[in-house]
Order: sequence, then structure tokens, then C-alpha cells
Amino acid sequence: MAMSFWDILEIEPTKELKVIKKAYAVKLKQLIPDEQPAEFQQLKEAFDAAVRYAKRTEPVFVVRDEETIVEKVPEIPEISEPEVEESAPSFREQVYQLLDTMSFFEDEAAWKALLTDNREWSIQEFMQNSRIIQQVLVENFMYLAKPIIERLLQSFQLLELESDALGQPMALPQFLYQREQILNAPAFSFALWPELPEEERKNYFLYRYKYYTYLNSEEHEEVRLKSLAKKMLALVTNDGDFALLQAQQILIKARGDLTEPEVFAAFNKKVEAAMKMRYGNKQLATFLLIYREVWQKGTMSDFQKKQLATKNYLVFPAWQAYLLGMLYYRLEYYPQAFAYWEQVSYYQSLTLDRYWNQASRYLSTEEKSSYQQIRAFHRRQHGQPPERQQQERQFQEIRQPEAKKKQFKWYRYLYIAAALVMFIVKVSNFSQRRPELPPTVPNISENRTYQDNYQKSMKKYFSMESLISDDADAVKRFAYYYLYTEDPGARQTLIDEYATGEAVALLQQHLNDPATYPDAMRHNFRFDFDSTVDHGYCQAIYYNSEPLMVIKEDDDGKIIDVLGPGWHEMEAAAYDALLSDIEVRPATSISFFVAEYLPSDDRPAVLAENSRYVTDEVMALLQAKQADGPDENYLEGTWQLSWYLDEPYFVVNDNLGRASLILACDQGGRIAHIYRGDWEEMNNSTAERIVAECEPEKNPFN
Repeated sequence: MAMSFWDILEIEPTKELKVIKKAYAVKLKQLIPDEQPAEFQQLKEAFDAAVRYAKRTEPVFVVRDEETIVEKVPEIPEISEPEVEESAPSFREQVYQLLDTMSFFEDEAAWKALLTDNREWSIQEFMQNSRIIQQVLVENFMYLAKPIIERLLQSFQLLELESDALGQPMALPQFLYQREQILNAPAFSFALWPELPEEERKNYFLYRYKYYTYLNSEEHEEVRLKSLAKKMLALVTNDGDFALLQAQQILIKARGDLTEPEVFAAFNKKVEAAMKMRYGNKQLATFLLIYREVWQKGTMSDFQKKQLATKNYLVFPAWQAYLLGMLYYRLEYYPQAFAYWEQVSYYQSLTLDRYWNQASRYLSTEEKSSYQQIRAFHRRQHGQPPERQQQERQFQEIRQPEAKKKQFKWYRYLYIAAALVMFIVKVSNFSQRRPELPPTVPNISENRTYQDNYQKSMKKYFSMESLISDDADAVKRFAYYYLYTEDPGARQTLIDEYATGEAVALLQQHLNDPATYPDAMRHNFRFDFDSTVDHGYCQAIYYNSEPLMVIKEDDDGKIIDVLGPGWHEMEAAAYDALLSDIEVRPATSISFFVAEYLPSDDRPAVLAENSRYVTDEVMALLQAKQADGPDENYLEGTWQLSWYLDEPYFVVNDNLGRASLILACDQGGRIAHIYRGDWEEMNNSTAERIVAECEPEKNPFN
């Protein structure tokens, strides 16, 4: 016996469209239209009949014959479009009629009127109209006020939309691709549209949006910004949102540093001008006002701290971390500044060295180590060869047997290695006062499409699993399997592949040891390497800056011994001497002198903690100058390797790029001479020759 459409929908007869639509949706989810076409057609016919029944106002005669209910009305064709009179415009027509008015930009009432009948739409109508709105948003979101965008997204549930809905295609691929861009469109004001010629309205608003996007790029598209500004100012000169963007451009161009009076004056002038005009982006205005006041007064109120910590007041994701770090740098909240600077990109980090050198004196050893890990990650992501391959190339000549015949020259290759690989300045434990910190720094990099892959790569690089990546060497693998995990099978595989000689038996003795640091993170570990005088090529493993062990390797990179407490133990003095040999290299010695000693206002304490980086003669020279004031002429400088008469020299460039000092190191990597300036004298022709022979690569001090 045939079923009625109520039976198919599994509901009682009703005129409530909401009940009918809900029943249809429930049944539709139970079907796969492509695989059950007959069932789908039957359900659709039942739904259409139920909708006709609910909308009909004249009497309907229904004959019940036991379990069969037959609707006694003329057959009506299947409904595929909204049931309206022929003369009434369709939803699509209404939408594009509104867009054609050229006054749609902030007309919330008009957009709201389009949605007044949305509760009467069938599911098919809703899906069809949703696709229309998706296309409209893709093509016009840069011309729409934020409240209108939010209304459309919410009305059509577009934030939850996936590739399909109710078994039928509903989402436009282009909309899904641009959804986050649409959602994060800046809250600009469109109130000035009447002042613009009708044919130029969309052009102006498009120029403004492009200005915003170019300003948000790391490359800071100066030429394009100037071109767009010229076009915009030819049409309107009283757009507060554009004035805010121009103030933001000044801030970005100055890299957040408003120390120069001329820069601060230009920034302040734009902010003041914006405050006198109509603008919609209250978030950006608030941020700029806070930035101006903090930079001017050097203080921040508790309310301002709360605003910055709890709400995203800056609409430029690419520059948020950088500028907020500069803001807290100005307040001398150095750990807070560092927490933001950890999130900046590679190219932005290159301009932070001056500020980082100042802030680093107030940071813990762990924070310094974390920053250096990030810099290493940046270098790795931008074309640097894998670390182990780089090390092998640098030290392959040192390991050759014939090199032993010329031991007095072995350090030449060590200097080359030092010029290519930067290491952390080890000692930073000054007794510095840390100011009271503002609230916790939010991670502003979250939910940014353009940074997703970057953040995933960063997370992978900093995970413990990075220690066993394809290009990881034997020492890092040892740290992972012996210090972080405790799988005897994996340890045996490590022994088979990466150990040789006496190290095989030594590692097997520890095969069942418990993991020493099961909760460790990648940044907790540090690895220093060197070709030592007595033990050849070695790597020292540190945990939170505390030395754990030294691992000796052969020419093939395999482990031949593990030196240290609990392993192959040495005399304490000999072990400390080995660690010192590994730690002290030209790169670390130069970093100590330039980044720690020169800018310090407590030079005696610095010297007491870092005596291993200089010879006795240079120590006496530094002690003679320890009463001098801080010298910050090199905070933004660099150093270069130079060879003169087969001897290595290190040319130190000041903040202006001038070759100001020349250093020489002994075979152990300690500073043995400091030439030029008011230090040691050097013949001018010799100094000029050394500077002329510099290798092109310039290295930072940290």
C-alpha cells in the first residue's frame, strides 16, 4: 500500500514550515543522493507536497483509506525555484539591484530587508541563495561595511560551512579559499561615499583596501603605496581610515622606533588628523593612540596593558608581533618584548639585532637560547644547508691525517667555520632588575592563513622529533634516544648505525637506562662543536645551559666515545678544559667582547664571568678600560673574516658599517689582540690591507 508524503517525512500533518524543513533535513542526511536516486526523488516529492500543503490557504480535501492518504488536488509541477509571482524579482535579482545602486556600501537596512523572508525559504532555496551571497562576498567584501559582512556570514551560517551541506554542493570553492580574508576585512567607514563621484566609489574603496594589503606585507611596498595614495588623495582628502593607514605606514617604515623627533612629529600629525575625520577602524585608532602615548611618556597604564593583552588592537597581522615588541622595548619590559619578537619572521628579525642586543642583557639563559634556536630555524628555512652537511664541509680538511703535520695551521679552518656558524653567547647572568611585567602575551600568529605553513614548520623544527630528522647527526639522535626516550630497541638501532669502536660497548651498557629528560623541549638542548686539540672533533650537549656530556666523533660522523659523568669519566680539570676548548671559538669570543663587554655598564662583572674568552694580555687591557662608560657604537654592527699573510683577522664594523676594530685570536679561539682606535696600534697600510681582504659575508655578533 502506497505511503503518504507525511509517512515518508515521518511527521504528522502540519502547516508549520519549520517542522517540515527540519523533518526533510533529518531524512536527507540519511541518504546519499548519488547512490540512492529513487529514494532521494521520493523524499523530495514528499517535501514539495508538504510545503504546498502548508502554504495553501483554500480548503484541502484529504481522503483516508486505511493507511493511505491521497492529496485530492491537481498535480503541481516540482518546485525548484522560490514560489513567487512571475512579476516579483528573484533573490538574485534583488541582490544585484542593490549592488547597482552604488550606495550599498553601508546600507544595513537594505541588506537586512533582503533577508526578511529567509524563514520561508525551502532548504533548496536556502542553499541556492547561500551560493549567491558567497559569490557576492567574494566579489564585493572590500566594498562592504563590517556589520554587513558579519550579518551575511551569520544569516547563511557561512562560518561553519564546509565543502558540502546536506549531501548537496553548497559551498563555492572560491569562497572557502577567501573566507578568512573576508572575515578579517578591516572595519573601515564607508560614510564618505556620497562625496565621491558614482563611477569612482568602488575604485576609491578598492584603492584603500589595496593600500591596507600592501602595508600589511613584510616587503613594505613603498612604490605601490605612493601610487595608491596619489590616486586616493585626488578623490578625497578627509578619510580618517586612510589617515590611520598613513600613520601606520610611518610607524612601520620607522620599524616602530619613534626616537627621532622628526619621525615622531610626522606620526603624531597623521594620528591627530585622523582623529578629526570620520573613521571606522576603532581598533587601529586605539592601538596608534596607545603607541603614541607610551612612546611619548615611557609609561603604560594598567588599562592600556589590559587592552593590548586581551584584544587584538592592530589590524596588520604581519607587523603585530614586531611593533608590540618595540612597544614593550620602549617600556624596558625586555622579557615581554622578547616574547613578541620570538614570533616575527626571518626578514623582520634581521632588523632587530640592535634592540635584541640591549634586551638580551635582561633575559635568562633559556630565553637567549630560545632566540638563537629561532634564528637557526630562520637560516635553515632560507636556503642554508643542513647543519650536519655544513659542519662536514667546514671540518673535513681538519680531519685529514696530513693535517696533523701542520698543526700550527689547523685553526685556519676553525676560523672559517666560525665565520659561517653563529653561536650563542654563553654567559648572561647579570644581576639586573626586571620591571613588573604586563599581562601574558597572546600568540598573535594564530589563525593567520598566510603564516599557517610557516608556524607548522616552526613547530616541527622545535619539536623533539627534529633531533631525529633526516639530516640529524649522530649526536642529536643520541640525545633523543638516550636522554628523551627509553626504547632499548631504538637505542640498539642507533648503536648499529651511528656508533663504532669502544663506543658500541659503552652505549650498550646504558641500553636500559631510564630517560633522563622525558619532559624536555627541543630548545632545552644545545649542541656546541669544535675540533679540539687533544680529542679531535667533539660535540658538547647542554641541557638548559648545563653541560651533560661530550661526544667524540670520527671522520665519518660516528660516535667513538661519550665523555662525562656516568659515561667515560675524566679528571674534573681535564673535563672542564675540554668543555672550555669547545665553548671558546672566535665567534663566541668576538660576541663576548662586542655584545657583552663594550656596551656593559658593569664591566668588572662581565670580565669576571668571561675570562676564558681572552688571553692574559688582553684581559689586562680590558681591565684598564673597565671604568669607561658603555660603548653602544657596535650594537648594529657586524664582523668579517680576513686573511693577511696567511693569518686570520676579524674586522669589526660599527653601527654605520665602518671598519673600526681589528681583532686577532690565538689557536684556542681567544682574543689575543685588539687593534685600532684607542686600543693597540697597527700600521695603517697593514690595517687597510686587512680590511680590503675581508670576505664578503658579514656576521652578527649574536
